[in-house]
Amino acid sequence: MRQLDAEQRESLDCLPVAMLRVDRKGVLEMVNRAMLRLLKCKSSAELLGKNLTSEGILDSDDFQLLKRRAMRSREFRNLHIHWFTGPNLGYLLRLSGREVRDETGRLRAVEAVVEDQRVLWDAEVTAGKLNTAAEFADDFAQQLTTMLGCADLLVLHGKLEEEDHKIASTLAEAAVKARNLGERAQELFWAPRWLPRTVDLNQFAEEIEEFYRPLLDERVEWVSDLAPDTGYVRADRQRLTEMTFHLVNHGRRLMPEGGKLTLTTQRVFLPGVKPRPATAGMLFDAFPGEYAGLRVTHTGADCETNWWPDLVEHWKQVEPGPDGRGWALEDVQLEMAHDDGFVRCMPVKPRGMILEMLLRSRRPVDEPPPRPQLQLVKGPAETTILVMGQAGIARERAVEFLRAEQYQVLEAGSAEEAVATVKGHEGGIDLIFAEEWLNASIEKKVLPKLGLRRNPPAVLYTDHSGAPMEHLVRLKQPYLRHELVSRVREMLGQTREERLLSAFSLKQLKKSDLSRRKEGDSPQPCERPSP
Repeated sequence: MRQLDAEQRESLDCLPVAMLRVDRKGVLEMVNRAMLRLLKCKSSAELLGKNLTSEGILDSDDFQLLKRRAMRSREFRNLHIHWFTGPNLGYLLRLSGREVRDETGRLRAVEAVVEDQRVLWDAEVTAGKLNTAAEFADDFAQQLTTMLGCADLLVLHGKLEEEDHKIASTLAEAAVKARNLGERAQELFWAPRWLPRTVDLNQFAEEIEEFYRPLLDERVEWVSDLAPDTGYVRADRQRLTEMTFHLVNHGRRLMPEGGKLTLTTQRVFLPGVKPRPATAGMLFDAFPGEYAGLRVTHTGADCETNWWPDLVEHWKQVEPGPDGRGWALEDVQLEMAHDDGFVRCMPVKPRGMILEMLLRSRRPVDEPPPRPQLQLVKGPAETTILVMGQAGIARERAVEFLRAEQYQVLEAGSAEEAVATVKGHEGGIDLIFAEEWLNASIEKKVLPKLGLRRNPPAVLYTDHSGAPMEHLVRLKQPYLRHELVSRVREMLGQTREERLLSAFSLKQLKKSDLSRRKEGDSPQPCERPSP
């Protein structure tokens, strides 16, 4: 017993997190080295055996609150107390821990993990400064758009004298150099959060098991059932790991006395029928195609529902606050939408719940097909381009650049204005050049009202942000005249199939995938049925 006690003390001292144990009267029984470093104490003898309330280290109200929280819920989190080291000197600490009971079942002590809130405050201040710097880089890029536009328009109009032309060229050169600086700043502050990669889902599940299985209680049985034909998915690995941990943690916490936790992968074929909420438990329309599923099944008592939003709302009410399980499950729901996926839940009789994430199945290597030779069907004079955006120098210079290439150009500031303008124009629309914030309006209002759903034109979006958007063709601001013209020529030379794959939104990409499957390229449904 002495050897085990010594090993336990050594383990606690080696932990990088601060820990303490205080009895029901307020006497400090244990602190580890991390706690001594936090309080800047040389040895544990300075603290052990002291009554924290009578010595004035802890406020009596804070200590009573600590005991009440421990007795009421046995495990508590995010309790803030003040730890005084001298007159008007102290720390604001955040405690999370549990109660320790004696043989009679009474509260004997409280054990807690301690965090210094000053570190979090410093992190918040740093994050605020970085956000301010990022906003500055963002505004800087917008101002560069105006500078480059004015310089290009001065040169384009051709009404400058020789000396004025030199000044305009110098301005354009300086603006290009400043653009490079702005892009470097955006790359520094706007690091893309979504970094999709091709992930082998079975290998990912094995990594999750290797990491998480040793952390489980011995009374929780872990079972892995990985289908060999699960395949690959396209997702951000870090976010996918975080979402899987949310589901595993949810099931683990519902089995405090032990149970069974099953991690399953499978290949699912969805025929494209919109499921009913009462039967399928899916949040979105089931776009047709093959999906790779990752499901977590637990045998704990859970909400009896097969509709994911009901599960989220149930846990928001049971555990209110930002640290509750409802918010974690809602995060899973939102993050899966980013990766073109779905979430669903199904109750298991007599006890338990299935929580499943479905992602589109991908090839191991997404190799683009060979590009055809650029062939323009129409000449510039026969091509009509709709330019959409707020009135200002950005839209004005885009219109001037395109008209200088002899394109027919229509202007609009909103979806309603675009519909009215196009209906009054004789002929069709070959390309839409719009600011990215108009994406939803174009898909939901402009294209349906103009009857362009079945044969949509090419769509080129522009924005100054560096955030990646895989399903949109984008031209980053600030751009030069030749960059806009070359990108427009490239898109006008694309075939209709290429437009459906690259120039339209994610929903249209799914529809084009369906059309290819109808032509005979559809894989056979897998033998494992959809759950």
